[in-house]
Amino acid sequence: LFRVLAGDGVEGTGQPDKSALSDALDVFSEKYASDQTQNKFPESQKDKVIPGLVNQLESEAKKDSPDWSFLHKIVVVLKILTREMKGIDALFRLETVRAIMKIIMRFQKSPDDSLPAVEQSYAFLVNSFIVDRFKMNKVLEDTADLNALTQNLAYHLQKRQYRPYYYLCRVFFYISLVEKIARKLIDPAEADRKQGVKPIFSLIASQLIERFQPELISDTEENKMNRLSCMELLRTCFNLSYNKDNPEMQDRLDDDTLASLKQRFEQVLAIGAETDPFGDKSVEDEFEIEAAKILAIADAAESNNEDKEFALANEDLVKEAKRELESELAEQKLVGELKSGEKKKEKEEKKLTEKEQKTWEEALKRVESGKSSRKTSVAKRQVINQRPDDIHAIKLQLINLFIMPGVRTLLPTRGTPVLQGMADILDRQAKLDPNYPTDHILSILTVLLTVSKASAEARSHFKRYVFREDADKPPGYKPNKNMDPPKYVNIRTMKDKNGNWNLRAILTKHICSFNMNLKHTLSEFLFVLCGEESGEYIRLLGFGSAAGLLADKGLPGFSQLSQQAYSLDELADRMKTQKS
Repeated sequence: LFRVLAGDGVEGTGQPDKSALSDALDVFSEKYASDQTQNKFPESQKDKVIPGLVNQLESEAKKDSPDWSFLHKIVVVLKILTREMKGIDALFRLETVRAIMKIIMRFQKSPDDSLPAVEQSYAFLVNSFIVDRFKMNKVLEDTADLNALTQNLAYHLQKRQYRPYYYLCRVFFYISLVEKIARKLIDPAEADRKQGVKPIFSLIASQLIERFQPELISDTEENKMNRLSCMELLRTCFNLSYNKDNPEMQDRLDDDTLASLKQRFEQVLAIGAETDPFGDKSVEDEFEIEAAKILAIADAAESNNEDKEFALANEDLVKEAKRELESELAEQKLVGELKSGEKKKEKEEKKLTEKEQKTWEEALKRVESGKSSRKTSVAKRQVINQRPDDIHAIKLQLINLFIMPGVRTLLPTRGTPVLQGMADILDRQAKLDPNYPTDHILSILTVLLTVSKASAEARSHFKRYVFREDADKPPGYKPNKNMDPPKYVNIRTMKDKNGNWNLRAILTKHICSFNMNLKHTLSEFLFVLCGEESGEYIRLLGFGSAAGLLADKGLPGFSQLSQQAYSLDELADRMKTQKS
């Protein structure tokens, strides 16, 4: 390839022989396209090869009938060269990106022939951003044709060209980080609008409404490109919303579009979530079945009775019997649940006591034998494999988007499957790394806090999800100041009796985290779930865990705690002073 471009070329033209160059491009691509660990190329040769290829690309793209196969080969080689960091400055020149944009701009004039070259052009731009985003930002400010890009995005989706569509979605993700381009995308100039440039929020919203459906992003191989594309569209919305100076997404969409988009978001969050997680519906169904049986008996008794007066009297008796039976069923169910809960707690407490006794006996043996070594039982850590294209990853990207104030009107606040789906995200993220969960749960906690403040239904649901059978106060409960949560909530191991990670224990432990962002957000979230009642907060978390937030809020009985607390910095200064 170097020899062809460095040679004398075709006599009288100053250009290399096209046939020889095409063959060289084929050899190069065949050798290195699938080899991610390619050999390092001499920088002196790159300085000749890259500009030479760019010249060929530009001159061929200018023709009325370009050789799209030849252009495709050149772009593939340029894309391969982006894998190396050194000696590729020529790839970030205006001439290079302008030549790539010419291919993209000419796509719709001959879409069938040019598609492979256009797809590789998108891939080249993506790779270039990955290698050096700041250089690409500067170059694209002057070369990006937003008219061609937005029209191509709509065209690829319309023609179901999902692979180039995905690459172009990634291009939009990167160019949305360029401030000047982002502004033009959100508010196109009048001249650009006349040429077909659509406001980016409307364009993305319409495409998400079309493609962001449970059946189209299901976890199957055939839906993989669509899942990845939707992910990039959500990330682009995040980028555009991240800059506080940019107009907000929710202000740029009409009410119907907002409603449809919110519905799509709710449908995705509800994928895989239980519709009756706490058994409420099954209880209602059980009573309905019993009531239907009673009514059937009443109807049969009425139809078989010939005496009308007796029938009316009998009807009153049946109704009274029905009321008594329903009351009895409800009472039996409640008593059964309470007994079951008491037995469960008693069993858990008994097991915990046995475990503590065993630990104590082992400690005594070690002391008696004079051994200082400690045998620690380490359970296998739960591993949750995360793929960048699975449903959970898409849900996480939605959660990241919901943090932005410009999309708050799209935030779901009700509906059991939706709320359950959001709670499941917290559960899964918390168990990725229970000892250091900050990076995994801070985003979802922030969103759940916002939702809980806005919706009583959400508060009730999340409270039951986290605290389970303890969410409601037991009959005859009396306030106390236990320092710790219930014994069966093991905040030391953060595991339940079966050795599995326990969400409540994980959250309770990290209320006292040294990461102040996590500590504040988590404490506030659990406090809101408790109806912002200090007594309920202490009941569910223990006085020791609850005291910090209550003191920070200056609630009655806690306002002096923060003043009485020791300051480590102050103690360190005092020690230094005494030593000096």
